[in-house]
Amino acid sequence: MKRSIICSALLPFLFAGMAHAADQNVITEEGQLIIKATVEGSSCHFNAGGGESAIIDMGTISTSDVYKINVGAVNPTKWDAGADSIEIICPKSVKLQNITFSPTSFSSLPGLLQDDDGDTTGVGFSVNFYNTASNFVNINNNDQIVDVSQLDGEDIGAEGVKYTLKFDAQWARLAQDIKAGEVKSTIKFTVVTD
Repeated sequence: MKRSIICSALLPFLFAGMAHAADQNVITEEGQLIIKATVEGSSCHFNAGGGESAIIDMGTISTSDVYKINVGAVNPTKWDAGADSIEIICPKSVKLQNITFSPTSFSSLPGLLQDDDGDTTGVGFSVNFYNTASNFVNINNNDQIVDVSQLDGEDIGAEGVKYTLKFDAQWARLAQDIKAGEVKSTIKFTVVTD
């Protein structure tokens, strides 16, 4: 597992001096201290162009459409975030191993996210992460570790390999009563490499 290592050293000033009191001669000795260390580069970083976050804009849904969804169920329409995917660039010698997802707030219903602020609108989301080009994993618990070792990267020359993280989301009904308002759910994630 690669990690970034940041080294810092305090270089002390080395001075040795002696005064011989008998003959008033000052004898000075000088030396040097060399500090040696290695700084290892970070293994992976977010693509500056792609950013370190993405937004799935679900648009607007009416309360009457939410009432058509059963409590604890999701709307069958998936909103794809392909245009706003997150990109991570790694050196060619490094391979992504897993990603840990940590949503801000789950509802009391299994695997469904609610508003970050806990606003009880009765509406939330189900979110999927594509850990390969064609397979996805539902983000359904906190600190969920997902194997991404089979996720293909794109060789981008001297910069390394670019991995594109894709997600999709669906509306979910969280309660019997629905209140109109804005809903926002955040998922933080940590990337681990070999």
